[in-house]
Amino acid sequence: MFHMMNRYEQLEAKRRRTNAMKFAEGIIIGGLVGAIVGLLIAPKSGKETVKEISVEAQKLIKEGKDNLPNLPKIKELRKSKTNQLENDIEKASVEVEQPVANLYEVSSEVADETISVALEDNVINPADDDAIF
Repeated sequence: MFHMMNRYEQLEAKRRRTNAMKFAEGIIIGGLVGAIVGLLIAPKSGKETVKEISVEAQKLIKEGKDNLPNLPKIKELRKSKTNQLENDIEKASVEVEQPVANLYEVSSEVADETISVALEDNVINPADDDAIF
């Protein structure tokens, strides 16, 4: 389904990207600050701590490289789920549109009928300032 983004959707997408970038920056900065604080208060010698951090960093790099081939699958799954959600929302809005229109029509008819009966029975006076016209 072709969908052009309106201005609000464009701004919302940009806001989400910006928030994601801020989150990623926060993770990176937090990790660096944590590493520095860890080095400063570590009970081990500096060389031992640096070696341990190096080993852990290598593990993280390897894990990232191992998961890299899955990235296109993850992106495709996200795209697929997003499209499905958009289609479900569109379908739901179409399904709700007619009942809402019918409800509005019926409520308008009931309001008109109620006013007519109230006028006939002199329950309300159109000349009254408080009348509901």
